[in-house]
Amino acid sequence: MSFDDGRTEELGSTALIGRNPAGYDGEMISRLIPIQDSTRSVSKTHLHLSVSTEGLWVTDRHSTNGSAISTSNGAKTPLVGGTPPWLGLAPGYILATGLSWWKTYEFSGWQARRK
Repeated sequence: MSFDDGRTEELGSTALIGRNPAGYDGEMISRLIPIQDSTRSVSKTHLHLSVSTEGLWVTDRHSTNGSAISTSNGAKTPLVGGTPPWLGLAPGYILATGLSWWKTYEFSGWQARRK
């Protein structure tokens, strides 16, 4: 994933995104990706991302401000906390966490950009 601050992060098989992400006791997470957010619209542990051969699975970790997925045609779907929807492999999806956004661009190794 590449962010608007120029930072690039490898997603690995599973990742947590948030202000200070931390897994549950015993949870196997390959990447913890902290987000700088002075507005505190992103929760401490906001999203769980999991990559499989099917695509990308995104789970809101019961965040305070919620999360949503928007498709390239503008259809927006709020994420239900704890329920992982599959994003598939089509570019153009947007992940929203609080006031932060990441747009999917290419799938040779999931890249996203914070908007």
